[in-house]
Amino acid sequence: MADIVERHGIETVQTVIRRILVEHYPFRTATVDLEMRNVDGVWIGTAATGYLRELNSEQDS
Repeated sequence: MADIVERHGIETVQTVIRRILVEHYPFRTATVDLEMRNVDGVWIGTAATGYLRELNSEQDS
């Protein structure tokens, strides 16, 4: 994930995360018009949803 942030910048990664978590874009299409590869969207989406699940499970405990 750090490699993607270094390559594309934090604002671009935040845009992808917002598209995935808030706007419900599919992982692969969350990178449209951002000059990123589709696979970067998959990596970002997987990391973001995994982290969100961990936070939710900690709150439930």
